[in-house]
Amino acid sequence: VKVDINLHKQILDRNSQFKSAPYSGFINPKISADLDENGNATNIHISYPDNFLEQMMEYGNEYSFLPEEN
Repeated sequence: VKVDINLHKQILDRNSQFKSAPYSGFINPKISADLDENGNATNIHISYPDNFLEQMMEYGNEYSFLPEEN
């Protein structure tokens, strides 16, 4: 494999602005809302799980509907 050194440096420089882990593109944000007495959203909170495995385990606990044994 031949790599253009100048292009490689340019890509690394552009990528340095991103502080999150490369795999974080696969992690979905967790969105929650503060509601007023009428049920209207007054504020939105966005957070991210610490890692992909944590999120998948949470999805399994919250949204699993199949029995463990078929």
